[in-house]
Amino acid sequence: SASSSSHGGGQKEDRSSATNVVKWHPSSAKAAANEKMALEEKKREKMQLRKVIDGASAPKMTGSSRYDAVVSTSHSSINDQAGASAVHFGLGLLHACMKKSKFNIHDETTLMMADPYVPMLTRCVRDCNDNKVILLSLKCLGFLLKMDLPSVKGNAEKLGTFVLKLLTESGSVGDTKNEINQNCFRSLTLLLSLSNKDEQFKDPLNEKQMQALVGLLLAALSESEQNTATFNLIKSIISRRHISPEFYDMMEVILKLSVQSQNSSVRQQCCQIFMQFLIEYPMGKQRIEDHLKQIILNMKYEYEEGRLSAIGLVGALINKLPTPMIEEHAQLFFLPLVLQLVNDDSKKCRETVAESVGNLLKRLSFDTVQALYEYVVRWSSGSGVDALPLRRTSSQVFGIFVESRPDFVKRGSVTEDLVNLLQVSLTPSAAEDGTGTIEWELPYFTLICVEKIQNHFPSTMIAKNDLWMCIVKSLIHPHAWVKQASSRILKEHMINLSPKALIRSTKGPPKSFLVAVPGSLYEVARNLCFQLNAEDKEQVNGVNLLAIKSLTWIVSTMSTAPDLCFKDAGGGVGSDEHGDDGATDDEIGKDPVRWLMTRLSNISKARGPRRREAIFKCFAAFASSCDPAIITPHLELMIEPLNRTLVEISSKAQQSSRHRTQNGADEAELPKEVMELLEDQCGTEPFLNALAAVKSKAREKREKRKQEAAAEAVHDPAAAAQRKIRKQAHEKKRRKRRVEENRAMRGAYAKKNRVHY
Repeated sequence: SASSSSHGGGQKEDRSSATNVVKWHPSSAKAAANEKMALEEKKREKMQLRKVIDGASAPKMTGSSRYDAVVSTSHSSINDQAGASAVHFGLGLLHACMKKSKFNIHDETTLMMADPYVPMLTRCVRDCNDNKVILLSLKCLGFLLKMDLPSVKGNAEKLGTFVLKLLTESGSVGDTKNEINQNCFRSLTLLLSLSNKDEQFKDPLNEKQMQALVGLLLAALSESEQNTATFNLIKSIISRRHISPEFYDMMEVILKLSVQSQNSSVRQQCCQIFMQFLIEYPMGKQRIEDHLKQIILNMKYEYEEGRLSAIGLVGALINKLPTPMIEEHAQLFFLPLVLQLVNDDSKKCRETVAESVGNLLKRLSFDTVQALYEYVVRWSSGSGVDALPLRRTSSQVFGIFVESRPDFVKRGSVTEDLVNLLQVSLTPSAAEDGTGTIEWELPYFTLICVEKIQNHFPSTMIAKNDLWMCIVKSLIHPHAWVKQASSRILKEHMINLSPKALIRSTKGPPKSFLVAVPGSLYEVARNLCFQLNAEDKEQVNGVNLLAIKSLTWIVSTMSTAPDLCFKDAGGGVGSDEHGDDGATDDEIGKDPVRWLMTRLSNISKARGPRRREAIFKCFAAFASSCDPAIITPHLELMIEPLNRTLVEISSKAQQSSRHRTQNGADEAELPKEVMELLEDQCGTEPFLNALAAVKSKAREKREKRKQEAAAEAVHDPAAAAQRKIRKQAHEKKRRKRRVEENRAMRGAYAKKNRVHY
């Protein structure tokens, strides 16, 4: 019973002790009893954080040990959020100050203030993990490295190593949007530039690091598009004369980018870098030849921009390479350039190639030029259809020889032989291609070469009468370029001659083919008139302008020396193969000027606004430049087409008021101006008399036509009926065309045919 009682007593004690246990949480271990005590505890903790526990934590602003705290502290403090924000703010102020303020980098006070920043910024690049801080540090260093600071020499090696480490660990060197990579390249460029300028400056990178940097640059060239900082760093490496297999491989990539890149600035910088590399770096003969062959092959690139870049690089090498190397590889440059000159479709490329060939010939010796000239002579000596491309090529290259090496061309009998070859090329039989079409390229390039010879050696051309007559025949060539080239040559030859001097030259040695060849002046005038008589679709403003200038000189010469127009002493000028002159033989034989005025007047009677405009401008040139005594007797011939044009315009204007207000005034402006000019130059009385005579003749012709029509109705009624039918049909078409023109001018749509279902 005792045990049971004691056992029962233990159970009671356990129950009583269980009632004293309270609920426990870890957060309530140091909990305040009430709210007031909690506020006091919080204030006490804030005061404890602000309290300086030991002297080492306190800032030292003065004394010799003021930098000990910066040295002794760990760089982990710069990477926490508060420290990084503070450093970023300070660097932002420093960068803004250096960027916007214009410091005198040669001022000693400025240099003393800026010098301590170099080691501090170097440590920021090394220790900081914040990209913003690193970027601002590199930007600030970009300004400081341009100054002559003493601390740069001591920190160059460290900074170069740290920057290279940043590039290696970034993993995206080719990312142009990554400003850190671009600023790393700029910093290394400045360091290498300082090392190249100062021999005592310690190299920022060793050989292994340079090889690693070249590998990074190769990746940047392959991945990125805008490589300004990359190219500047490569130029600094070339100036340092770094030699490694990786660098030579990178130059091959540079040569490839100089043609294939779509960015023009990238192509230009690649050409500059490769040219500097090819000139300054040590290379074997085989490697040099391989590079030159690749550069020449690049001229055949598919796209024009790439070909222009390759041709520009070839031209730069021709100007920069040493003369012995140019002499050694003369044929390697000359023959591909000539082929590109002939086969390239781009005008810009052909002009650049011609300039490069000229520069090449200027740098070669007489013996080498002679060897190349013999090649071209052999090309021009071929005959037949198969030799035509080579003859075209020779004509182009002959012009480059004359323009770039006149000292060689005038040596010995080179000029005489060249003129004889060109004369053969200008003959009509030489331009036959065997297919029935008329060849224009051979005579055109031959005329261009003749023009250059005339500019450089005018005395050589005086006695070449056969060549001059070939040029005169080229005036009526179907192609406009040939017409323009021949007209330009003759115009330059004639304006340098005085008509009075031509008269005196008949007593001595002839000074021009116009004196030596009888009737040649008439041949020139006739062919120039044939140019002006072309259809509207074949009219060329440049050709017409040259013809007008030449005819203005010819009119004065015909009046002063009419004997130059006659083939024989009897005064015959020969027959006109290209149209009726509209004047009797007696009038033509007595006065060549009247023949020319009659021919021009008849040309302007034909329909065609552009043809009439050319003739009217020719009349205006006569009135402005010639003596009034020459043109006054021929006023009727000039006024007749002008008056006819004005009458036609007024009749059209009466039929359509809208046509009169929009087009009639413009068409009538030129004839009115020419008639006013003729009146001012020749006088009012002769002009009015000539105008009255022209109008009287027009009335007489009109009355005569009416009388002939009335007589025809009596004598031949069938023919008169057919005439009326044709006239009515023509009038019907004219009214229909006029209605359609008016609808189009109003903006109305064409009438649609209705479809019935």
